[in-house]
Amino acid sequence: MQLLYEEAKHRVDALSEAISEMDDRIQGIVRFNVLMLGLFVPIVSLFQEAESLGGSPLVRLPMIAGFASMVASTVIGVSAYLKRGTAGGVDAETLAGALDFDVTGDELKAELVRTYRISAAREEELLERTARRFRASLLVLVAGLGFFLVAATTL
Repeated sequence: MQLLYEEAKHRVDALSEAISEMDDRIQGIVRFNVLMLGLFVPIVSLFQEAESLGGSPLVRLPMIAGFASMVASTVIGVSAYLKRGTAGGVDAETLAGALDFDVTGDELKAELVRTYRISAAREEELLERTARRFRASLLVLVAGLGFFLVAATTL
């Protein structure tokens, strides 16, 4: 029972660490997006000036698409981070039950293993959802940078 308990606890701890690492990556994308949006806003004004001087209106379409993609990537990244929640550890009901009743060490470990199993399932689901949002945010970010590159080459 001790080995099963240790393995279950280790699994939940590893999943929690993986989710924290994913959160750090998402924060990096959001920071990068905010930085890029801060840099691209002045560039957009330059494109508008170039257009008023006879520049191609085709420059505006990829610029707008790039800007929208960067904003969308930021929104996806922030929503992934905010929807993370917390799922790991021993639930309050199990702890209260252990305090209210005289349970043996083996009974408590069995209950903790059950709780860790449930927590691991929740953490795995949370990690998968967060990873999907991370991939979506990264894909939209790359698309946005591609649109900006197209706009820059058509100047």
